[in-house]
Amino acid sequence: MVLRQSLQLFVIFYVMGTALLYIAVGYYLGRRLMYAPLPQAMFVDAADMPTQTEQLEAVVEALDEPLLPLLETAAEPKEAAFAPMQDLPPQWLAVLSDPNECKSFVEASVQVLRLDVGKYRDRLVTIDGEVRQCVRTPNAEKLQAAVDQLREVNSEWMDRQAEAATYLLERRNALGDMTVVQDRLDEVLQTQAMQIESTCANIEMFDFKASPMIGARRLVIEMRKLVDLAHTLRDCMQELLLSIMAREGRLDSTDKSLQTDPLTGLKNRTGIEAYIRKWWRDDGRRVRQVSVAMFDLDRFTAITERWGARVTDQLLAATARVVDDMLRKYSGLDWCGRFAGQRFFIFWADTGPHGATSVVERIRQTIAQTSFELPQGSISATFSAAVTEVLPDDTSKSLFKRLNWTLREAKQAGRNCTFLFNGTAPARVEPPEFDVRGKMARLDVE
Repeated sequence: MVLRQSLQLFVIFYVMGTALLYIAVGYYLGRRLMYAPLPQAMFVDAADMPTQTEQLEAVVEALDEPLLPLLETAAEPKEAAFAPMQDLPPQWLAVLSDPNECKSFVEASVQVLRLDVGKYRDRLVTIDGEVRQCVRTPNAEKLQAAVDQLREVNSEWMDRQAEAATYLLERRNALGDMTVVQDRLDEVLQTQAMQIESTCANIEMFDFKASPMIGARRLVIEMRKLVDLAHTLRDCMQELLLSIMAREGRLDSTDKSLQTDPLTGLKNRTGIEAYIRKWWRDDGRRVRQVSVAMFDLDRFTAITERWGARVTDQLLAATARVVDDMLRKYSGLDWCGRFAGQRFFIFWADTGPHGATSVVERIRQTIAQTSFELPQGSISATFSAAVTEVLPDDTSKSLFKRLNWTLREAKQAGRNCTFLFNGTAPARVEPPEFDVRGKMARLDVE
């Protein structure tokens, strides 16, 4: 009996001792990994890793499932939804250049958030630049000051989001079909708020005094996530604004500034939609042949993480200039627009899909051989492309959905290639070898 009790006690103490040993080892390794130097290759590998914006993009679904079809068939909003603009909060009236241009307080809220997220994003980019200076010259005090500034910026932005959500919720009963917009907006804002809180919680755990360089590099990664979230929300606000104006038949009369991308000078998402709708009205029987393409810069997340949003802004602007110049040279009156983020759209009138594919391939090969120059180095870029013919029974939704499907196939096939929708499914294009000369584009970054 005594022997059995002794054995039981021995087993209990052995198990407990082993468990404590594993816990101690795990804690030690965890601390070592937490403060271990980051591998240089992480800036490249990040392109293949899931980003925080994926959850937000799943909610928005702005590219694949636009709100336009929902709003075009919805019931009329109640008259109260078009409340006088003087009833808007004073801080909103101060933001809007001409409040009377907004036909409903839903539209006013989207406009205000669109403008505010642009300012929020610009402040993030400024802080990101300061943090990147600390990667080259580590400084714990400057890093902590950047975090303090970031905390203030995020707090102000979250307050603006909550203010807009509360204002709309209080007037929900008057929205009618505009509740579709409000519901989408609420989902996006809630998802972004959770992601911001998660990223900020990660940042609060950094110990800059222990290793300023490691802290700076980790902060760069978290800053990129916040900038990504701001980009996605900005594109969502543009999509919502487009939906409202299309619902009310105001696309043609929209101010040109709302149809132009300020970074590239090209048509933005609204401008693209307005042009396509006008084209279909002018060609009511759809007898003219039209082809379109969409291309997306490859591994853009990794480039942003490596160089920062200020540099990638200039990369996008330079890419737009190269593409626009080549379209004017090879395709006459055809044009390019910035669809969203690093994604561009090309429109060809009176051109078949194979002719459009030839132009896309020439552009793709030129971009691949272009060196985008900075004082501290150069950037190489490639893009994946999708081409399709516009069908007689196409709508905006079916056209963009087909383009996105084709573009996904190009990405999954390894990037830096073109896929053509052949009438049944996307198919890889065997690229002709064009005699293209590499260009040098200087990026104007301070």
